[in-house]
Amino acid sequence: AGTYRHAMFGTATVRVVDGRLSISYDANPNATGDLTHAQHDAFIASMRDEMMGRVPVTFRIGRTANVESLTFPLGGADGEWRRDVAR
Repeated sequence: AGTYRHAMFGTATVRVVDGRLSISYDANPNATGDLTHAQHDAFIASMRDEMMGRVPVTFRIGRTANVESLTFPLGGADGEWRRDVAR
């Protein structure tokens, strides 16, 4: 869980709710998806807005075994969403 920042798209937040992971694009409250483990560090976000479909989410683990960033290609947001350690 945590907040991740993209240079152009702002922030996305990963949360644990009732023991399950979810991800939200913070600029759009309708852009929330439930994360299902696919393999290794890869998940699929089943977006609650059916028009958004299923979005792949991959976490990148750093040398300290902590998540440093993720990919979340929602609406063309290519590139990494870096872990926002200030929050």
